[in-house]
Amino acid sequence: MILDGYACATQAGWDSHVRRNDAPCRVCKDWMQKVKAGEAAKPAPIRSKRQVAECGSLSGYRKHRRNSEAACAPCREAANEASRIQKAKTRSKRVAGTPNEHLLREPDKPRTKHRREISHGSVAGYQAHKRRDEQPCEPCLEALREKSKRGRASAPKKPRELIPCPSNAAYLRHLKAGEEACAPCKEDQRLRAKEKRANKIEREGGPRPHAGRKPINHGTTAGRAQHMRRGETPCPPCKAAFNEYNRQYSASARKKAKAQQ
Repeated sequence: MILDGYACATQAGWDSHVRRNDAPCRVCKDWMQKVKAGEAAKPAPIRSKRQVAECGSLSGYRKHRRNSEAACAPCREAANEASRIQKAKTRSKRVAGTPNEHLLREPDKPRTKHRREISHGSVAGYQAHKRRDEQPCEPCLEALREKSKRGRASAPKKPRELIPCPSNAAYLRHLKAGEEACAPCKEDQRLRAKEKRANKIEREGGPRPHAGRKPINHGTTAGRAQHMRRGETPCPPCKAAFNEYNRQYSASARKKAKAQQ
């Protein structure tokens, strides 16, 4: 008698009974009694002849994978054939049964079954609209805006640190406050402008033939731009011209927006 590849009336056969947690057979019982009495012989264990994995089969392909080596062409072909057979069985089961009919829909046909209703007025509803390639409704958009607003309100705000003079930020702060820049900021702006002009001349391969400063055309927006390029505070006529330009531009923009309504 052979059990798990081991013959009875041997130590391996007795251990096999113990591993299986079943009662030993009559042959093993008699053998164990003879062993205890010192009368038993020790026959060689008889092992079952297992089929060795050969190339050109699925077991051979798996053996290649276990050994971490590239599978040969016959083994790859056998594995592909086994995969084709398994897929054919799966397809036949889907066609025969009704619970998985939704898996057999056409690829270009949109799925309409098993869709939940959209929960309007929520962020989940907005995401459902986007997944369906739909334009989100106004309640869902409003829910998204509220979530973004709460996130911005709860975000920790870092205290703003003012960069001291002399610096470009401090110079712009002077101009925004409507005051004249301090001497260190003016000097810093002069050095910045000088470095900028030097870099430009270097990029262009030398100074232009007409290099030189033109006189400022005071009382115009161009004159104000010249003041700013030179790192100077615009004069009152240039400031007034720039403010007038801004008022006219804003008035025309409001008139155009009103005409479109």
